[in-house]
Amino acid sequence: MDDSQHLGSLIENTQQLVGEEADSARRAYITAAVRVRLHQRSFRERVLAAYQVQCAFCRLRHEELLDAAHIIPDVEPAGEPLVRNGLSLCTLHHAAFDRYFIGIRPDFTLEVREDLRREKDGPTLVHAIQALHGSRIILPRRVDYRPVVELLEQRYASSPTNRMHSRGAATAIDRSPGRVREPVYAGIRIVPMRIFSRARVAGDSM
Repeated sequence: MDDSQHLGSLIENTQQLVGEEADSARRAYITAAVRVRLHQRSFRERVLAAYQVQCAFCRLRHEELLDAAHIIPDVEPAGEPLVRNGLSLCTLHHAAFDRYFIGIRPDFTLEVREDLRREKDGPTLVHAIQALHGSRIILPRRVDYRPVVELLEQRYASSPTNRMHSRGAATAIDRSPGRVREPVYAGIRIVPMRIFSRARVAGDSM
């Protein structure tokens, strides 16, 4: 075999290997995408069932307009696909929650962002957003399906408004040696976050 034949054979073998690797990568991507869709569908079904197929903010009962929202996003370590990390929300309130237009205090009370409460706009803002401020979310009947308080604390503390307050507020120091009082935001004392453990969540399968 001369050099030109050898080179041609080498190129052909390389192309074949590249093609096989590309096919393998493509199959892996398709498999992962299918798994994600199945996970999302299962999570949605379990969360909506726990909340009796209604929006936890406004009680809307049209299933076609309901989503399963994550309290802690699934891209974060604590953002597991568990009912207790989920909320049944209509598409409007899902978007508002994800973008921190509306927050949930650890006592399940809704808090509309302050600038939105002052904003003047049409009836959708007034009735669908501003009117929710100070109300409580609808909770699942089963206690073991209700949101984990530690996750609500983490989510509430991570809102842009509270992060800004945390940076701007100095921690109050007690006059007693070694004593530090935790800062208070919106009437809630922010305490050190307890670590959320998967082992603490029970009965999450429907």
